[in-house]
Amino acid sequence: MPTHETFDWEGIEFRLTPMSGHTRFATLISFEIDGQRVVHTGDQIFYDTGAWRPGAHMTTNHVYKNGLDMGCYHAVVDELEAIQPQWVLTGHTPPFQPAPEWYSEIRRGAEAFDDLHRKLMIVGDQDVHFGAESQGGKLKPYRVHLAVAGEQTLMRGWILNPLPRTAMATARLVVPDGWSAEVVTVELGPRQQQDITLTLTPALGTTCRRQPIALELTVEDQPFGQVAEALVTVGHDRF
Repeated sequence: MPTHETFDWEGIEFRLTPMSGHTRFATLISFEIDGQRVVHTGDQIFYDTGAWRPGAHMTTNHVYKNGLDMGCYHAVVDELEAIQPQWVLTGHTPPFQPAPEWYSEIRRGAEAFDDLHRKLMIVGDQDVHFGAESQGGKLKPYRVHLAVAGEQTLMRGWILNPLPRTAMATARLVVPDGWSAEVVTVELGPRQQQDITLTLTPALGTTCRRQPIALELTVEDQPFGQVAEALVTVGHDRF
């Protein structure tokens, strides 16, 4: 479905805005019905009172492995301030109507999230880091099930440049002896995340269950080690 643009469904205009923090698969949904502006924030923001009410304290429902970024909660607050909803729906509370205090509280919570990570982690603009998520890459699928050895399969995923400058990055699969795997080298902009695809072929005669393989990342000749893993089963009916 389209994001960052309005579309019509069943006579109602919707707009979807991607979010990160709770998960990179989250979406802020906004629409208008009966003249009322409504947003659904999903599981992105919680309050110590359940549904928000004056005096409530916001808590961020962040999950590192699901994907998050510095500034991700500020981005959501920016969008909510632009929409000015009259009703807010969430994943776990009754609907509520926001007031001016709501905006200041969720802005405070967004800044508290960033401030805490700046104090606890090396995430400065000129530092070498993988962001608050601290993930240098991912491999998909996590579970690879092949009927026979020698069968080529594609591994997809992404890698991230941890440097504040453009750099060459090399991603390679760490596999058992005799297996063949592709090596990919790409130029990445500062902090750029780039999708990658690599081929993987287990050696003829291989049978294994849940054999670990890893994604190794090197940026500007600096090794960052094995940043992601996957499991491979070959020649077995069950994974």
